[in-house]
Amino acid sequence: MRNITIRPRWNTTLSVIILCATLIAFSGLAWLPIEAHEAFVLLSAQHMLDSGDWVVPFFNGEPRLTKPPFNYWLTAIIAKLGGSGQIEPWHGRLPSALGGIGLVLVTAYAGRKLFDARVGLLAAAISASCSGFFYYTHTARPEMLYAFLCALAIVTYLHARDGGNASAIAIYAMWATFGVATLSKGPQLPAILLAAFAIDQYWRGNGLRQGLHVLKPLRGLMLMALIAVPWWWLLHHRLGGAGLRGTQLSGTLLHVNPLANLSLYYLYRPLQLLLPWIVFLPALALAGKPGLDRKNIKLLALLVLLPAAILTFGPQKRWYYMLPALLPMSIVLAACIVAWYEKKTPRVAMAVGGLFIVCVLAFTSGGQMQRTWGAVRFSHAQLAHVMKQHGAGDTPQVTWGVTPEVFAFYTGKTVTVVESPVEIARKVEQSPQGRIVLVLQDSDFGKLPSDLRIEVLGRAIGDANDEPAVLVIASRP
Repeated sequence: MRNITIRPRWNTTLSVIILCATLIAFSGLAWLPIEAHEAFVLLSAQHMLDSGDWVVPFFNGEPRLTKPPFNYWLTAIIAKLGGSGQIEPWHGRLPSALGGIGLVLVTAYAGRKLFDARVGLLAAAISASCSGFFYYTHTARPEMLYAFLCALAIVTYLHARDGGNASAIAIYAMWATFGVATLSKGPQLPAILLAAFAIDQYWRGNGLRQGLHVLKPLRGLMLMALIAVPWWWLLHHRLGGAGLRGTQLSGTLLHVNPLANLSLYYLYRPLQLLLPWIVFLPALALAGKPGLDRKNIKLLALLVLLPAAILTFGPQKRWYYMLPALLPMSIVLAACIVAWYEKKTPRVAMAVGGLFIVCVLAFTSGGQMQRTWGAVRFSHAQLAHVMKQHGAGDTPQVTWGVTPEVFAFYTGKTVTVVESPVEIARKVEQSPQGRIVLVLQDSDFGKLPSDLRIEVLGRAIGDANDEPAVLVIASRP
């Protein structure tokens, strides 16, 4: 492809794209009520601030041994730097917003390095204005930060494979990034990316010795372990006994069952991340045409298809696990759209520019609209505030059939989960005040023990995923 974009235009256009990405990422960031998964990060970070223990994450009074701590650390550090001892939702979302903006930047760089400036800028525009970017920059979950770190590892590899004086620095930067990514969400995607890089070395005609020279696996693994392993070791010994055995941090989700899990899920569902840009998917028919660097197209396809293939055999089906593939997906699509434009289809440029503007306006305004996020999220947050008002002091807070995460965050207290009306009656008897504050599904309201006095405090609406909830005070007659 001809590189017809001069440097000042590159800088100006990229600055505009980054500005738009920033507007999207920060729209409604502090205003939006939390959802259940965010509470895990926010309350674990709160415990670290309160206790001074930055090794063992705690949630709702129990160790949380499902995710590494990097997001907890960043959230707590942001709160501490802001002079706040109380974690706010935006403290946890800021790493995701900044990670998303970083992802757009490295996507632009990778697109220009693999093809040309036009591809880099268009890929950045796609990644900045797709639904995956919009949603996951507005959550405290580690997905977007993980995606950025994986994208950064891809870019450092691309720089290292081209040789030069800085290639060794770049490959060690890749391994360091793998270490940080492992502390963010685990080693699964770094391992898959490393396999893809090794295959790319083979495709480029490098023998085993040359491939090892480029990737430097021995020293690289040592550097990665130096960054990631100490926390695992400290956590294991702090827990004592069985340590991490049987937890997600010990790798329970890495078990493979090919016959039970085989499906095409990861070949179509992750396309949701690219909405609404999937309207340009027909342009992918040009991926094998002359004018596009086929070796780079093969690498990008590998970076999408290899994670999809390996995740297919895992025990869980989560389309957002493919968020780290947003960089290669955006670049491949951008390269094919540019090739489409070069086939004398000028309306393509108008359609691309128009869609980008519409996406920026829609996501920027949508981030501040309740309708975008669903009324259920706001309704549960309001119910949690009512629970906090009536659950002061030693009054136990209890849920039955309703997940406790949102209520634990907004009340700042441990919320006990019960499984039956018998346990509810027992909690009332054990309460010093002779009462509890209870959240339950509206459909279970008639199953409450008849010998308790019930006062309804409020209700939350439901949807296809969550039943309506009701908040009550259950007390002795």
